[in-house]
Amino acid sequence: MNGNTPEISNDHNVYVLGAGFGVGAGLPLTKQFMTRMRATVDSPHYSPMNAHADKIAKVLKFRLDSTAASYRVPLDVDNIEELFSLAVTRGGQEGLDLEDAMSWAIAVTIDFAYRTHRNDELDELKLIANRQGWTPPANWKKRKDSDSHTSESLHCPPYDFYAAVMGGYKDFYRAQGRRDTIITFNYDTLVEDSLHHLGTPFSYGFYNDHDDPLVDFDKFAQCVRDGTKAVEVLKLHGSVNWGIADPVKNNLRVFGTFVDLLQSGNKPILVPPTWRKGWGRGHPVTTVWDAAVSALGTATRIIILGYSIPQTDIHFKYLLAAGLQTNISLQKVLFVNPALDESNADDEERKRMTDNLFGKYGLFRPEHLNQDIIELVPIGTRDFFLGDRDASHGPHRIGRPLNPPGSSVADAAFRFTSYGAPLSPLW
Repeated sequence: MNGNTPEISNDHNVYVLGAGFGVGAGLPLTKQFMTRMRATVDSPHYSPMNAHADKIAKVLKFRLDSTAASYRVPLDVDNIEELFSLAVTRGGQEGLDLEDAMSWAIAVTIDFAYRTHRNDELDELKLIANRQGWTPPANWKKRKDSDSHTSESLHCPPYDFYAAVMGGYKDFYRAQGRRDTIITFNYDTLVEDSLHHLGTPFSYGFYNDHDDPLVDFDKFAQCVRDGTKAVEVLKLHGSVNWGIADPVKNNLRVFGTFVDLLQSGNKPILVPPTWRKGWGRGHPVTTVWDAAVSALGTATRIIILGYSIPQTDIHFKYLLAAGLQTNISLQKVLFVNPALDESNADDEERKRMTDNLFGKYGLFRPEHLNQDIIELVPIGTRDFFLGDRDASHGPHRIGRPLNPPGSSVADAAFRFTSYGAPLSPLW
């Protein structure tokens, strides 16, 4: 911003990720989380459980004790977000102990689900690379049908592909002046891990990342310290790889992964959807929210993926309002969620989501849907990213083609497909 003049942006994509984004990596939805948590307890070979089984036991007992509250107030105690929000409202030492138990139980469950998810060939994407001197990421394995004389056929992990579209990859086409920001409500490190695989620099959006006295970086931290030329990954609810470096100073330490945090003996910083009033202005987590407001203020396109608009997340509406208040660049908001599909058997879920989008207290004004500013895309994350030139979705749909304009099927450097589907150049 320059004074009171809003900043004009021509190509700034802001992606907002909800729990549904990680389903393809085995991460549970909110409504499935308690079930996965119980499964984690029943896995004796999962080593972190040895030290933190008592945390999950405490959470499960709290869930049982909370049924009395749900009798009088409409609470879903099987919803991990509602249970977490209820836990942190307890005062005194009991509230602190419950918050600690909830943070560990959530982090351990996410790590367990992430580690035990099994990919097979049907999950992988097929990449045909027709480019000389190209070195793919180490975890993109060569397929048996590769022809080394003409092109290279590779297995590409889906989330690496999504991250390459959202954050860019050095060998894919990148328009000059492009900017990308990822805002996520998720605690996992799915996006960061994929950006790290790609060698794409990312920052967590802390003010003055490189010299902020309230932020400390572990030697294994994958993010860059100075985010000037990096993709911002703004984690509004904390992260399983963020810990408290010093309880007295209340400063934050960034680790590479949850395993790194575990080995350090640190505790994960997770924020319940109802926020935490104890953190004042200037705390690293509040600066992430400030960065999100700033990003939304210059967004050209907003792509909301896998977000179900939970009632516990009351802050998102005001985050959007604050960010869009001075936005003069916005062209499109795409709300991508398969629950919006009219063929979906869960009519109640579709109605709830539509009401939360355009109802009396919804996220958006209904006339913006009629004006084509907001578009509902009733498909999943995978289908959204794997479009083609003639489809209504795909990388080109959000201004993120993988091949330069003017490329043909014959000379496209990169072509992707799902298993058994036709190859697409993905302009």
